Amino acid sequence: LQRIIGMIKQNSGLVIEISAHTDDVGDAGYNMNLSKERAESVVTFLISHDIKKESLVPVGYGMTRPAVPNDSDEHRAKNRRVELKLTR
Repeated sequence: LQRIIGMIKQNSGLVIEISAHTDDVGDAGYNMNLSKERAESVVTFLISHDIKKESLVPVGYGMTRPAVPNDSDEHRAKNRRVELKLTR
């Protein structure tokens, strides 16, 4: 995240989507809320380092976009993630 902070500060017009994901354990609604909270926590951290909230778009995807199949503990761990995507 420190590298992201530097990048955003050097390029003030950037807009970053903060995409948070979960594994498939638990209820879909719970996982959606969990992923939204996960994305918001990253936004809170970045704001605490003087990044403008307008530059950040938090999105929770829950378990709808797995990076790998949820067929092992190792794979489920990989699906519990946050990704940052440049949108502008």
